[in-house]
Amino acid sequence: MGLWQDQGLPHSLELPLRDARGFYSVYFVCVAAAAAVVLIPRAPLQLIIISVQVLAGVMLPSAIIFLQLLLNDRELLGDEFANKSWNR
Repeated sequence: MGLWQDQGLPHSLELPLRDARGFYSVYFVCVAAAAAVVLIPRAPLQLIIISVQVLAGVMLPSAIIFLQLLLNDRELLGDEFANKSWNR
């Protein structure tokens, strides 16, 4: 389980701010850090954008495999939502 589940803390963008303050605090810090990087004077923005896209492309195959394994888990998703045999 993840950090939020282990601590019993609410963790969802669907929850209002007052119910998930810790989650929204971390979320805000991440958004602020990204904004700070973009606002650095004379930062090579094209290099930053291309680097982020390359990193996403390198990580994509492992993410797809992980998601496919999750979608095939009938115990976790149940018969209704798990992949059917023709979709594996």
